[in-house]
Amino acid sequence: MSFNPNIPQASDDPSVSQGQILTNFTQLNNIFGTDHITYDAASDNGEHKQISLNAPLGADPGLADPKASVYTKTVNGDSELFYEKFNNAGAANQTRQMTNLIRTTVANTGTAGGNITSTDTPWGLRLIWGLTNSFSGTQTVIAPVGTTILNFQLTGNVSTGTRNPINGGTVAGTTLTIKTIDNVPVRYFIIGSY
Repeated sequence: MSFNPNIPQASDDPSVSQGQILTNFTQLNNIFGTDHITYDAASDNGEHKQISLNAPLGADPGLADPKASVYTKTVNGDSELFYEKFNNAGAANQTRQMTNLIRTTVANTGTAGGNITSTDTPWGLRLIWGLTNSFSGTQTVIAPVGTTILNFQLTGNVSTGTRNPINGGTVAGTTLTIKTIDNVPVRYFIIGSY
């Protein structure tokens, strides 16, 4: 049996409809208990246990001002969590995937060679990492188009030795210039915005 919103009726005698009212309260407690600690629990009543969302949407909801929404949408056969907000600095609607963020790997078009892997977070940060080819002197890594480099970390990819082979790094636009004093590949991690 499920919840019946027509119980009780104004003409009902409480002593007669008491069983129906009790059934309704039991159903409400059970339905509420799907995502919350039930009303009749010993403690923590009403606190969330989980958040269940309806079946994934086929497309973003296309909300109107001033609404925002968290929802699931199917991506490559999997349900993923999304956030949509309206009127983001002049853009009508902005959607961000929040789970299973897409990772992209491309060849570094800078002179250091190697590959660049990046992922965009829902909150506007772009994480970029990779490993260059071996080089000595000055070479470059070029971040994906639209990246503003905020910070970076460089590590010489050496298995032995006591000398740090990194001799500095500088940023100009989307280009990270790396200087080494030994012929080594360099691991880099870049935090940027997009």
